[in-house]
Amino acid sequence: MQRRAPGRLADPPYRGWPGALVAGIALVIVTTLALVGGVAVAATNSTAKRKTRSSFRSGSVLASETSSTAQVSDAETVDAEPTAPYVVRTVVVSMYDATRDRTINVTVYAPDTDGEFPLVVMVHGYAAAASDYETLDTELAAAGFVVAAPDFPRSSRAVTTSPSRDIVAQATDVSFVVDQLLNLETVPTALFGSIDDGPVAVMGHSDGGVTAAGVAFNSATADPRIGAAVVMSGGAFGFSGSWFTGETTPALLVLHGTADEVNPYASSQSMYDEATGAKMLVAVDGGSHTGPFTTDESVHDVAALVAGFLHAYLEGDAAAAGQLPELANAGALSLAP
Repeated sequence: MQRRAPGRLADPPYRGWPGALVAGIALVIVTTLALVGGVAVAATNSTAKRKTRSSFRSGSVLASETSSTAQVSDAETVDAEPTAPYVVRTVVVSMYDATRDRTINVTVYAPDTDGEFPLVVMVHGYAAAASDYETLDTELAAAGFVVAAPDFPRSSRAVTTSPSRDIVAQATDVSFVVDQLLNLETVPTALFGSIDDGPVAVMGHSDGGVTAAGVAFNSATADPRIGAAVVMSGGAFGFSGSWFTGETTPALLVLHGTADEVNPYASSQSMYDEATGAKMLVAVDGGSHTGPFTTDESVHDVAALVAGFLHAYLEGDAAAAGQLPELANAGALSLAP
């Protein structure tokens, strides 16, 4: 696969969108452990025949240890050149930040094919876990992204039985994860040659959405490598710096359920109103705080929208940008005026 030239759209053609797809896969699990530059790595490789697709949406990616080929309802199985939706592999990495004495376990979802793909860091919510968003992360990887999903040391229930809010410190964790994955000396061997060195995306849900906003838009913690941000049921608050005052502003996609019982929709509306760059606000009609991004059927539409948005704003894909209105109004999604 040839590497795409990184780029950005100068102006927001629309306010929201995606293009994620998934292929059914059968897992043949091969787990190996290695120590690479102080990073412990466990790799899981999935093999399956490539799928063709007839639409932006496909069935969810389901692993089967007994079948050599999983089924996808809207496509026939054929042998073909690798193309989206890609079969997805996972790599589990343990990263240690000696400066801050923090260990961060990261699950990385990546297309199981040759070539370099843009990096996306997904930030989980308070007392949640990276695995809660596996469907979303897997579908983004199938669409052509390397998705790094950390379990943060203080807020993930996968790490501690007494999670606590750690919004600001997690912003530094995100930048550290980006450092480790973009540095040729520290990237795990299993991911070498898989990650594009162009703009990076950060996305997050709930408290993780606030962290993602801080990494992208707050003067105290903004990472200049961020080219796009996706904030789900979050907001712009909790950081000491100023908001949206950088010389360059990453593109922003804001999603929020209209029936959110934890964080009011107004927090996303306020963030969207304050944002100064390319931006989109999309409501999930009837969506709760967590469901649209984890277990509801609408997670597939969310994944497709996010993928399309990132193709447009990380890779400068004009064709993807042109499909944003359709993606932002699919299913329960509704593009804000």
